[in-house]
Amino acid sequence: VAKHDGTWRMVVDYKKLNNITIKDNHPLPNMEQTIQVLGNGYQFFWKFDMKSSFWQIPIEEEDRHKTAFITPEGLYEWNVLVQDLKNSPPSFQRVMADILSPCR
Repeated sequence: VAKHDGTWRMVVDYKKLNNITIKDNHPLPNMEQTIQVLGNGYQFFWKFDMKSSFWQIPIEEEDRHKTAFITPEGLYEWNVLVQDLKNSPPSFQRVMADILSPCR
């Protein structure tokens, strides 16, 4: 699919896979609560850019075949988390919570 800047974005339709995927109910953060906590006695804050962050999280080897897609150049499968999968956001949030929890 063409992007606004003229470059291309690869798109794979994972509707069938998502329909049979058991939902991971890991909670996503509530922004209102997060903002309240930030103002509660902390002296330092930092922010960082999470560009391509899903691509930093590997998919278990035994699950990679589920992400397979075909192109004129051959059959491919993802080795890292991709945004179109049903459980990508909660999986990403779990990893971030594990990494950042010692910083609280």
